[in-house]
Amino acid sequence: MIPLYNFKPEKIGAIGEIENIFRSHDPAMADARKRGQEIIYFLIDSEKNENPPPVDCISYYYSLWVLKGVNENPLLTRTINYHRDVLEKLVMDEKLDGDDIETYAESMGLSAEFDPLKEVFYLPLNQFVSCNSRLSGSRYRLSYQLFRNGDVILNRETLAKIMREYFVLNSIKEVHKIREEDALSILQDIDYIDSLKELYKVVGSRGILDLGSVDFKMFPPCINEYISQMRDGVNLPHMARFTMVSFLNKVGMPRDDIISLFKTAPDFNERMTTYQVDHVTGNISGTEYSPPKCSVLQSNHLCYKGDDRLCNQEWLKHPLQYYSIKKRAVMSQGGAQTSSRK
Repeated sequence: MIPLYNFKPEKIGAIGEIENIFRSHDPAMADARKRGQEIIYFLIDSEKNENPPPVDCISYYYSLWVLKGVNENPLLTRTINYHRDVLEKLVMDEKLDGDDIETYAESMGLSAEFDPLKEVFYLPLNQFVSCNSRLSGSRYRLSYQLFRNGDVILNRETLAKIMREYFVLNSIKEVHKIREEDALSILQDIDYIDSLKELYKVVGSRGILDLGSVDFKMFPPCINEYISQMRDGVNLPHMARFTMVSFLNKVGMPRDDIISLFKTAPDFNERMTTYQVDHVTGNISGTEYSPPKCSVLQSNHLCYKGDDRLCNQEWLKHPLQYYSIKKRAVMSQGGAQTSSRK
């Protein structure tokens, strides 16, 4: 049995396929368009409690092209991640056996081989490492894996995580390939695009923090990268979120501003975010947490030092160390300038 998500990444940007979805008078296509529209409206307001509409691949392809016209990255990423979570639940459904999952993974482009005797899956190393860096937790690191003839041995849960991240990576890659002129051409007869934009401005981005006044010059590259990804609607791993919250709290960003920053997240839930921020900052836990060391971020593929000279100093061990050095340097320059004017 193949579930509803018989996902073909290459079909996202296939104009012929998409034109058929948008133009067809087939009742099945009309229903898919309706579901695609409903899921967008549902995801615009993260505080809704109603049951989400059913989804499938056709409605998914449709919604991605509509959102390309809306041109709001956080909403686009939120939609991709919502379908990602539906996919994971489908893969973990007890109604599916190992052969079903193997067939489904292969339909997505993953070469997962099911071993019915050991009840495990074998996945090529290169496909595993292309996705595992997006997962938080040491159990997903390569050094913790078992191998068979160069393939990584995975249980069902881990393969489901890999499949969902593969789904996201390929969705984003294919959406980026959609040319703006093609999207505008296909969407020219869609009369609710403007209303979607207005609704998102009023509801979906409500209370988003304006970061224009924040001075990023003292922040280490990792924190800047997390903030940049959040502003673009990327769903950060748990450790990246913890690092960002604890760092921003330590350098003096107000609690409410930290919470507002997370409103660009595709899976934003205000109650849960407030609880997590209050826990990390010590408001309810009694412990004010500090960010992890650079070595911890590196081992979890969350270091973005690149060619930054300060980050590449062997003695630099912590994001807050980076910040304090930068801040002292600026303060020192300010003092020197003041002295020179006397």
